[in-house]
Amino acid sequence: METLPNEIIFEIFNLLDTGSVCKLSETKWNYFNISQDIRDKRQKFEENHLLKLLELFPDEKWDYSWLSGNPNISWNYINSNLKKVWNYYWIAQNSSITWSIIKQNKPIRWID
Repeated sequence: METLPNEIIFEIFNLLDTGSVCKLSETKWNYFNISQDIRDKRQKFEENHLLKLLELFPDEKWDYSWLSGNPNISWNYINSNLKKVWNYYWIAQNSSITWSIIKQNKPIRWID
């Protein structure tokens, strides 16, 4: 797993010591974006593995209720497999499921 380099962490601590709140917030925001990029790249890599397994072995007895809680499951996959027994409460906890997806799919019981 990729992490922020030590130099960045030291820079943040130095800015905390000097009390430079403005510079610290700017630095923190820049490194937040870097960490988001790392997370997004990693998530895409992991997501491909899960979806690839589901595609390669469609006849396996997958527990879709448990898969509902997997953060790597995508809405596109769920939406194209609506007849599976999903747990929509757990799907709603997925960080990639946006409020607009929930609003566009009102007939789904998101909370039991």
